[in-house]
Amino acid sequence: MVAKCNSMNQGNKSSTNNPLIHPNDYQNNTNEYQEVTTSHLFPWNEYEQGLALGSYFWIYIFSQIPGGIFARKYGAKLVFGMGNLLSALLGSLLPVAMNYHLYALIFIQVIQGLLAGVAYPAVHDTAAKWIPQNQISGPVGIGLTYPISALLINLLGWKAVFYFGSLIGIIWYLAWYFLAFDTPMEHPRISEKERTYILNNLETSVDYSGENKSVPWRKVFTSVPFLTLLITNWTACMRFYVLLLKTPAYLAQVHG
Repeated sequence: MVAKCNSMNQGNKSSTNNPLIHPNDYQNNTNEYQEVTTSHLFPWNEYEQGLALGSYFWIYIFSQIPGGIFARKYGAKLVFGMGNLLSALLGSLLPVAMNYHLYALIFIQVIQGLLAGVAYPAVHDTAAKWIPQNQISGPVGIGLTYPISALLINLLGWKAVFYFGSLIGIIWYLAWYFLAFDTPMEHPRISEKERTYILNNLETSVDYSGENKSVPWRKVFTSVPFLTLLITNWTACMRFYVLLLKTPAYLAQVHG
């Protein structure tokens, strides 16, 4: 989105030095370049760009608690799978929304944030029931997204990033639907040896009964380890999301 916003609304910078021009739109001819700056950019100022980028998180931060409840009640496979599938489908509508109106973009971003917030706790539910501590991986997909997105923008244009992401999301969901199960006990195709290995190497005690049990909330929120983990996770997420949202703008506006 940053690549398609008009930075001329953010200050008195000359349009000929506009760093937010999409690479495919750049022309060496000055007249053509001037035409690109006025006809191919969204006329959003810095405040409006902030709304477009930040709207994703307006409901995201509040929907995670019900997301955890839904994952426990209906299963992480359904909650995580449908949350990601619907979010991917909405992603394909973002280019249309961006061309239609800023508020249309914000609306879709808010819904995507709601879906992602509901789906995110299901990751922890799945990891707790399936993944031994020594086999937990890192966010490789996130690390690959930036270079792949840059390549797609250069080769096919900025809209390709959204369409490609939606396509990958749909393909992922098909694999998830047929291959994923809520617990090792429910999986019909793994061997008994693998099932036993998973269950014996989980670091935490997992309740597979599905029964509703009362949560000692007072003890939870007065627990020093819990509060330490809460603060640590919050600061890590803040750092990550600030870099995620502002790095493209920084590179475009400062380094060009």
